[in-house]
Order: sequence, then structure tokens, then C-alpha cells
Amino acid sequence: MMKTHLDYIIKGTPKYPICVPSHQRPVGHTFEHLKKSKLSAYIYIDVTDDKEEYEKTGNIIVQGPKRNIAEKRYDMIKHQQELGTKFAWFIDDDYIKFQTKDLDSKYIPVDIASFFATIEQYIDVEKDWFVKIPSSQIGLKLFGPNKSYKGTTPLSKSSHTLFAGCYGINIELMKQHNINFDKDCPLGVGEDVELVCRFIKSGFSGKTVNFLEAVYDKKIKSQAWDLNVEQTKKAEQSKKHKDVYRYLIKKYPNIIHWDLNGVMGAKISAKNAVKYPEWYIKEYPDEYKQLNGFKFGGL
Repeated sequence: MMKTHLDYIIKGTPKYPICVPSHQRPVGHTFEHLKKSKLSAYIYIDVTDDKEEYEKTGNIIVQGPKRNIAEKRYDMIKHQQELGTKFAWFIDDDYIKFQTKDLDSKYIPVDIASFFATIEQYIDVEKDWFVKIPSSQIGLKLFGPNKSYKGTTPLSKSSHTLFAGCYGINIELMKQHNINFDKDCPLGVGEDVELVCRFIKSGFSGKTVNFLEAVYDKKIKSQAWDLNVEQTKKAEQSKKHKDVYRYLIKKYPNIIHWDLNGVMGAKISAKNAVKYPEWYIKEYPDEYKQLNGFKFGGL
């Protein structure tokens, strides 16, 4: 009988550490999942956070200076490298559930320990730079008419994919190649896009999970993007989105695009995107002319 995705789920404990950036949320959903699975993770907080409250979660609390998210992720990688970590899981503090689907395409829960332990079966720490765990994409690729896998692995090779709030990073390989999150990203955002751009440019790749899903709480606002003075979801109206795009298009002109849907600014895929949006051409005409190889006679 052909194996289904359910045959790949194991009961176990992840062997690689879990790291969580957090700020002013010692009661984050992720901490409850860790507690139920009797796991202890590294929680990275600012000096302005209440360390005693975070210690009540039973995790390892690493308190540092006040940082934006790009700087914090940079510090997290450096800290894990100092500890001699080979590979680590990174997850935000607002994940409400971990799940898969049964053979009738109904969602079934998976505890956080089994979630990461299952994925670890397929990590090659000598080659894989990262492991991406999609949100809200479960079943789109692998649940066909027979609701089973055509191949023998629940993972697909991936290089052109963005990180989100749940992913794995090869700490050792990043140290060997002197690669880390870019802490100079404008206002501390877009660091996930920048890192994947660097992976793509360098020819590094990883894997994407196809049968497990981590679900974040959409009611909790992003602490990175919601500091936006415009308080808008429209990227065209957001100075922060524009600054990130402008920063990345100069670093990776052959990789970065602008999302035409207007929700996310800088993106890697050219699908539903353009190289230079109208606002960029109008606001930075000299820069556009230089990047676009402008010659006298018109745009």
C-alpha cells in the first residue's frame, strides 16, 4: 500500500533548539505549545521586557538591548553560533496551532514537538541551508485525488521562497560562509526577504515542507510592520514598504520585484509583480534612470 502523508508523522522530540523572538508578550501562544510538549526554547527579549514574567514560561530567557526585528534575528544567529549550534528552529511567539490534514482533508492537530521532530527526519545538515514551513498552503501541492504522496518524501527542494514566522536555519553553514540576517535593513524590516535573496544569489537552497502547517494568530498585529506611521496595509502608501523595496532593489536588481497586489512591497517572484513601480519612477527618477540604464530620449 502506498504511504500517505500521515505515515510520515512521528511522535518525538526535536533534537535541534527552538528560538523565539518576543517583545512584551510573555503569554504568547507559542509558549503554551512549548509547555504542553515539555520543551524548553530560547526566548530572546529586550532589556525593556519583564524578564521575570518571561521566566514563568519555563524557557531559557536571553535578554539583550532594545532591538528591531532585523537586529534581533541577527543577534539570535550570532548567539546560536557562539553556542556551537548546528541547526536551529525559529518561530514567532504568536502561533496558535500546528496541523496537517487527514485522508478526508479535515485538519488534525499535531503537537509542536512532533511537528519539528517529523520535519527533522528529512534535513540534510550538510547541504540544506534552510527549511521553510508555509502558512495557509497545506494541501495545495500534495493532496491530489488519492490524497497520498506520489513520491517518498513530504518535502520539496526550494530556493525561491520567503521565510515567515516559522522556519529552520543552518547555523553552521551560515557561520562558515559569514552570512547572517541584514541588521541594516530599513527600520528593521524585510530581513527575511534579504536573506533569501542572498541565498539565491549565492546558489544556496533549502527545503519546503508540504504536509505540515504552522498557523499564526492573525488577530495579533505584526510588531515590525505596524509601527508604520501610515497604519495601512497598502504597500503603495507605506513609507516602510517603499524604503525596503528601494533598499533591496539596489542590492539585488535581478531578483527583487514590486508586488502589484499592494499588500507586500518587495518580493522575489516576478509573478504578479513589476521591476519598478510607477511611484518609484516618480519619486526617484534619477535613481531609476541609473538602475534602468537610462539613455537620453525617454523612459
